[in-house]
Amino acid sequence: MNPSEQRQSQQRDPLRGVVAGDPSHPPMSRGSILIQRLESLVTPPALDLEDSEDRGSSRLASYSMGFADLDIPKLVASLKQGFPDELFIAADIGGYRGTAALDLERVGCDRCFVIDPYDGRTGSSSQLPANRFILRGAENMEGIPEDCFQFIISFNALTYTKDLSRSLTEIFRVLRPGGAAVVDIEWWAKGKDLQTLTNLSLPENVTMHLLVRDREAEKITLAPLQKAIQIVTQEKDNQRLMLGMMLGTGFLIEKKATT
Repeated sequence: MNPSEQRQSQQRDPLRGVVAGDPSHPPMSRGSILIQRLESLVTPPALDLEDSEDRGSSRLASYSMGFADLDIPKLVASLKQGFPDELFIAADIGGYRGTAALDLERVGCDRCFVIDPYDGRTGSSSQLPANRFILRGAENMEGIPEDCFQFIISFNALTYTKDLSRSLTEIFRVLRPGGAAVVDIEWWAKGKDLQTLTNLSLPENVTMHLLVRDREAEKITLAPLQKAIQIVTQEKDNQRLMLGMMLGTGFLIEKKATT
């Protein structure tokens, strides 16, 4: 690639390749640039925040969410194979205190950021470094580059968003090709969330599976599930709750790697 082509490539994707600078220093990797950009979005913690109950993520083990086939450390290890010699960057959407984010770093993620509109950096239970917290809601992750995170988790946070469709669209945007996201949407089978999932349109490079509780290694793709929901819910509204109880609340989102 000649210098002109390299400049054009960097203009299209400023996270690609090297960064111009002092030639005596080694070039920065894509992951290092991403981490710098994400850390630039971090707001200094407010010292007068009152401590409150941890409404965010608990230990990483809780992310099994009752699904026999879901092993987060194993999933992280598998995903990392697709990004050899790269920094592996993850996010916990709605993580609040950063407990699960800290666990993700312990099981192999090089850096895990908490994305939450509420600042959880107060109290002794917050052990994640302060520069990991980005105060954003799932519906608007402004400033976070697309194709950013190789892995995303979100436990019972999207339940409280006003616009589930927009929140999922943002996850699709910031998830890097070749990466995956595990999200829990509690009580999705009630009300507007069910309608959102029934009508959700996925990008061509994104697949979404419903994780079935207490079943070994079984996933249901979203498209046939949408049709089944439409048929069942034509009869009685209370069957929406029944669906949620039967099918569970976990979703695995995968973004195909570019070739």
